[in-house]
Amino acid sequence: MRKRALLALMTLILAICLTGCNLFGVNPQKWADREISRIEENYAAVLAEYDGGEVTAMDIMYEFSTSYSSMLQYYPYLGMEVTEEDILQLRDSSVDSKIERLAHVAEAERRGISLTEDELAEIDSAVEETMQSETELFMESVAGSNQEEREAETRIAMTSYGFLEPNVRAYATEIKLVEKVEEAARAEVPEPTQEEIEAYYQEKVAEDEELYQDSPGSYEGDQTSEDSVIAWNPEGYRTVKHILIIPEEDVLNPVLDKRDEITGLEGELESLQADLDALEDDDPTETYETDKAMLESDIQSVEERIGQAQEELAGLETACLDSVRDKLDEIDTRLLQGEDFDTLIAEYGEDPGMQSEPCATRGYYVSAESTNWDTVFRDAAMLLDNVGDVSAPVIGSSGIHIIRYESDVTPGAVPLEEIADQLQGQALEQAQTEHYEAAVAEWVAAMNVTYHYDAWNPIEE
Repeated sequence: MRKRALLALMTLILAICLTGCNLFGVNPQKWADREISRIEENYAAVLAEYDGGEVTAMDIMYEFSTSYSSMLQYYPYLGMEVTEEDILQLRDSSVDSKIERLAHVAEAERRGISLTEDELAEIDSAVEETMQSETELFMESVAGSNQEEREAETRIAMTSYGFLEPNVRAYATEIKLVEKVEEAARAEVPEPTQEEIEAYYQEKVAEDEELYQDSPGSYEGDQTSEDSVIAWNPEGYRTVKHILIIPEEDVLNPVLDKRDEITGLEGELESLQADLDALEDDDPTETYETDKAMLESDIQSVEERIGQAQEELAGLETACLDSVRDKLDEIDTRLLQGEDFDTLIAEYGEDPGMQSEPCATRGYYVSAESTNWDTVFRDAAMLLDNVGDVSAPVIGSSGIHIIRYESDVTPGAVPLEEIADQLQGQALEQAQTEHYEAAVAEWVAAMNVTYHYDAWNPIEE
């Protein structure tokens, strides 16, 4: 994918035909020198001026090209196309990012922050590795018919991308200084006071209530994240854990296919019944009796097909369960003997979510209105009457579930004392972020930047 993205970017950015020796004549390297001079002249366009310096197109080309290659690679997965507006916005954001990094560099000088010998050595190693790998990649992508032509074309292409050693080194150095300056700036923020934590808690409760009141999917998703701190719980939730057994596809898929068939037939039946109801509500027509008889016949036919499909489904479900019967019987016997459900999850369960935190400890949050769970799993979980109850095996879209009712979730605001430590960390993080972002804005403002984004247009290259 990366190679395809690089080739596409070459086509977009450059008005260069890298087609081989017919362009080079007898001296490919001289031709490359001439093309590189043309590229460098074009990339000398000044996109921003600030007190003491300027940012040219060449200064942003490494970041711009790398980001653009990523866009070309990942946008199709999102069902999106890279537009001209996207490209121009990327140019502008690359300029902005460069200015911000330079502001950090200047702030590092003011603070007396510098890179250690070890950090410089790490940068040297990273730059060397990057240049070597990118050179090899470009050499594979160009079209020259011999080594000399490919080397010449690679020099041209890497210059067009800004994949030059000084650019890569400057970017790596700036990024490292950004990290150190940000760390220093964040360290200036003190730990929040109790009053600040309580105020943050009240804000968090209000925010969570607004977010989760009408969005069970967001609530359930956040409950599966170890980093989430939830301060308000909606009504009707319980926690459950389950042992997931995944049978072979040749016994599971027929069950799922038959259920889909029944769902389709039920939709067809509903539509026919609606047509019949409408017919009876309307004024009688000359064909009323004929139309009614036809609809009733169709309804009867679909009902019979549903009945037949349900009988077939029962047999398929039995076959699916029987395919893992030994395992299910072992689990049932050990449950009757009082073995710990978590132990059985660890031994038999095939759901990765039950093996990782926070779900391994507290389970999944489920309600009758849940949107994140397979409906079979959800409904079986909600049918359990009491905490500690365990379901019979049920076949869902992922496999066979044995579900345990873990706890009830108290609706409303979560008591502060239960999440105080987590909120303290979040409150500090928020304060640090606000302080740091405000500081960066001040550092950039102090540079007195004048932007000339349109001085270079990658689309017209």
